[in-house]
Amino acid sequence: MGNILMEVRDYAKAYQEEFPSLPTPAAPSLPPIPSKKKPEPKQLSTIIIGNSNARGVANEITARGVSCTSFVYPGQTAVQIKSRVRHLSKLTSPSAVVCHAGDIEVRDRSKPTAAIVSDYTDLMKDIRTNFPDSRIIVSGLPPTREFRLNSRISQVNAGLTSFCATTDNFVFLSNDKAKLR
Repeated sequence: MGNILMEVRDYAKAYQEEFPSLPTPAAPSLPPIPSKKKPEPKQLSTIIIGNSNARGVANEITARGVSCTSFVYPGQTAVQIKSRVRHLSKLTSPSAVVCHAGDIEVRDRSKPTAAIVSDYTDLMKDIRTNFPDSRIIVSGLPPTREFRLNSRISQVNAGLTSFCATTDNFVFLSNDKAKLR
């Protein structure tokens, strides 16, 4: 997880000029007039969507001056997270969305890797639909200490890399150097 955080920090730092922190608004001299209009979504630089492995990443990014928040769904698969994305677009309008999912599915050896890639790319397409102006960063699956799973992880990452390479405004973030349990 530490290696993932370092890579995300380096990525955020590299794009700091492209995604600057939001300016602090000046205090109004008069109280605002109540409005009956719907509130506009909160503008953030980056949001992170994922399962428990994405926990804490937003705090690390925010500590480095990039406006960021996370929506973490412990124990959720890509399909389950996808069902929540539609609701998030009503809350915020980010410049970038980082998504980490799929590591739960890869442990289910009965599920083919092509199906895992399909579920993950469906999640990415749904994120694109709900956040059309955002850059989408697809977080690859890190290798594990369970060496039997690493072949499956490599296959999933190859599918995600191919998807990102052929889809506009998608970036694949490799986590090959990270190690999770």
